[in-house]
Amino acid sequence: MPRAKRGFKARRRRNRVLKWAKGFRGKRKNCHAIANESVQHAWMHMYRSRKQRKRDFRGLWIQRINAAARTLGVSYSFLFMQANGGQLRELASLYDAGHLRPLIDKTFPFDQTLEALAYVEQGRANGKVVITLD
Repeated sequence: MPRAKRGFKARRRRNRVLKWAKGFRGKRKNCHAIANESVQHAWMHMYRSRKQRKRDFRGLWIQRINAAARTLGVSYSFLFMQANGGQLRELASLYDAGHLRPLIDKTFPFDQTLEALAYVEQGRANGKVVITLD
């Protein structure tokens, strides 16, 4: 029986690993066994770092939102509303003081309710669509 020399497939697999290890130092870039282990560790660190980067950016976004909220005179948790009496009273006081105003896109009379619903369903409304009872 002739001997099997493991033709191009094994060489292609080894070269693929060495290509992934390009830029590593020492034997990590040109010795297949060491390069393979280094690449596996690098992928593990890449996976972990992607999750870490998301955590870091989320913390940064929270800091930026908090700083912007403080300049407006409210707390960070105030921006994430819940339907409770305290927050609704605070919203009412901000509205009465003129710091807060609703963004009204369009006003429809009551007899044009169907047109108002069609306008909202189109998705072009930029703010509140108001139906008046006059």
